[in-house]
Amino acid sequence: MPDFDLECLFICPNRELADAFLKTVPALRTFQVLTDLKSYPTEQALEMRLRQMNPQLVLLDVATDTAASGTIIEYIVRLRPGTQVIGLHTSNDSEAILSSLRRGAIEFLYAPFDPAIQREAISRIRRLRKPMQVEEREPGHVISFTSAKPGAGASTLAAHMAMALERESSGRVLLIDADMAGGTQAIAGPESASLEAVLNGTAGVNWPRHTVKSGPIEVLPAPVLPPSEAPNLARLNEVLETARHTYDWTVVDLPAMFERLSLLALAEADAYYMVTGADLPSLHLARRAVALLQTSGVARDRVRVIVNGISKRDGLAPADLAKILSGPVEAMMPRDPSTNQSADSEFGKAMTSLMTKVKAAAAAAREAAASAH
Repeated sequence: MPDFDLECLFICPNRELADAFLKTVPALRTFQVLTDLKSYPTEQALEMRLRQMNPQLVLLDVATDTAASGTIIEYIVRLRPGTQVIGLHTSNDSEAILSSLRRGAIEFLYAPFDPAIQREAISRIRRLRKPMQVEEREPGHVISFTSAKPGAGASTLAAHMAMALERESSGRVLLIDADMAGGTQAIAGPESASLEAVLNGTAGVNWPRHTVKSGPIEVLPAPVLPPSEAPNLARLNEVLETARHTYDWTVVDLPAMFERLSLLALAEADAYYMVTGADLPSLHLARRAVALLQTSGVARDRVRVIVNGISKRDGLAPADLAKILSGPVEAMMPRDPSTNQSADSEFGKAMTSLMTKVKAAAAAAREAAASAH
């Protein structure tokens, strides 16, 4: 069992009780305290902390205010059923034990926090968590968006696709901002992980618990500043495999195609999309990019081309684009300057059509992988 494997939110207004418990944490090497709250939070503040931290456990002082702590237990159990609550008390108080357990706590620890008693409690906690940890789920899909040159709109399409997949699947969706030099999808906070930290191993194996919430989806942002050293791209496969087994869909917003990270992601993705502008210089650059990949042994149909920003005034039909690009076009996304990108808008309809193709491509990749084995 790895050290400090149970990530916890610690709520303890009684600071003497808090000090007594926290002194035992290093020796037990089990509880990783993510945040120490020195007062009982409001429901709004608690919800924000739970969403930010996504802890496995909440260690809660049930001695200072029985009523307030009981309300917090019930709120946590109702809001996040998978989060376990451990009551902390100044003594082995039978009434407090029964009260906290009835409210929904799963365990009870009390001062002076005897290490032997705590280890027994930890064993019970792990046994209760085991069914959730070993529960098998079908791996999710990974799709990537890149561009022949910056500014083609790949990041915008990746973000819209992540949102569309979340609405359609109602599952967990992760958007990875892999542009280390100029990420735009979200800002990494002091308590969140960045892709750089995940690749370099400093974010830990439980990095999915430290993503940034952006509406209904989660975001693994690029670093706030470009890294001074090259990230450890050898771990890219490991990172994406973790994402597969955590999320239903992972959308990777990549830098321009010929950066090393983008080329490595080509081998990992179920579906790989190259976005190009609709102007002729961009289209010819996209054709050269695909041709160069083919000379490296990448099949033409492995890279699906999306032409972004099409206008009726361009006068370009799918056959014209296929001729320019020396191959079929996966989608033509309209130029939509409006902010209304609902399902009924021109852009929304095109996005729905593209999402259908993305899901079909991901399913086909899974079938091909299964038949290969």
